[in-house]
Amino acid sequence: MLAIEYDLTVVIPCLNEETTIGLCVQKALDCVRNHNINAEIVVSDNGSSDKSVQIVEDFNLPNVRVVHCCEKGYGNALKAGFSSANGKYILMGDADDTYDMSKIHEFYEKVVSDENISMVIGSRFRGKIEKGAMPFLHKYLGNPVITMLINVLFGVGITDSQCGMRLFKKSDFEKINFTSEGMEFASDIIIEFAKNNMKIVEIPTTLSKDKAGRKPHLRTFPDGYRVIRFILKKRFFE
Repeated sequence: MLAIEYDLTVVIPCLNEETTIGLCVQKALDCVRNHNINAEIVVSDNGSSDKSVQIVEDFNLPNVRVVHCCEKGYGNALKAGFSSANGKYILMGDADDTYDMSKIHEFYEKVVSDENISMVIGSRFRGKIEKGAMPFLHKYLGNPVITMLINVLFGVGITDSQCGMRLFKKSDFEKINFTSEGMEFASDIIIEFAKNNMKIVEIPTTLSKDKAGRKPHLRTFPDGYRVIRFILKKRFFE
């Protein structure tokens, strides 16, 4: 059976997000319908033990599906989703409803407006960060330092390298062999696109506060150290 081709695949990595995954999928569906984008929604589940998978399957729509990623890690979950995508373009966005899936069209319209653009990445610093949405250390130390390193070492010129909502050409992604598995993947994809002279642009986006009671997957110091070490390795030891 031939896979249906889409203009856009929305990939949502998921690990125990039963509180918000349904809302994210619905927002994405409403957005692509309202803006006449031929799109599919792919939830890449990374071993959820709650009702996340069932919630997505209950949509029972041909353009909404789950792929299962057994290899743990944010990067692994995203790569599994990307590999199964049938869209010309791929948008990635988190399952916790902190990024606004109703704004998917803004990313899509930006990339299709200029064939030279390979990636459109959201910038929370050019847009809006709701009160309490980003921890102090992430906002004033971690993200600025990581973004500065990427800009200086790889000549990128962006303001928010760790934004989890971005869109890119699938054909460009397939030209690169990505090896990162965890949170460092967010930096890896920018670095590799830059190294391959692919054009990256930013648009403002909003970061909303986590829903009450949700435990963040990001670990400030271990993940921050891991990402910085990864960036330095990419620049000086590869």
